[in-house]
Amino acid sequence: MDGGVFVYWSAIPTQAGLYIVGGTSAGAPQWSAALAIAYQYSHVAPGLINPYLYQLMGTPAFHDVAQGSNTLRPGQGFLSTPGYDPPTGLGSPNVGYLVVELARLLT
Repeated sequence: MDGGVFVYWSAIPTQAGLYIVGGTSAGAPQWSAALAIAYQYSHVAPGLINPYLYQLMGTPAFHDVAQGSNTLRPGQGFLSTPGYDPPTGLGSPNVGYLVVELARLLT
């Protein structure tokens, strides 16, 4: 499996089965869980988390995705580049490192 979670999809009965799905439906609960652990560890719930995440850009808290795109045919997407970019943002989170460093920043 590469880049998603297994989901059983049955909207079209003849195509029912397990599919790899990603996006916000998979990512939002994962981020919520990671942030909850950081908040428990630090005993602080800061509200707006973005400033803290941007402080961790370029650290091992994120794996920079420097190649690829989010293009879906027939549309045109954006290319990934080193650093922040539209398809991958700060990169994919390294949650083990992210939680510890985020808790450190919050305290």
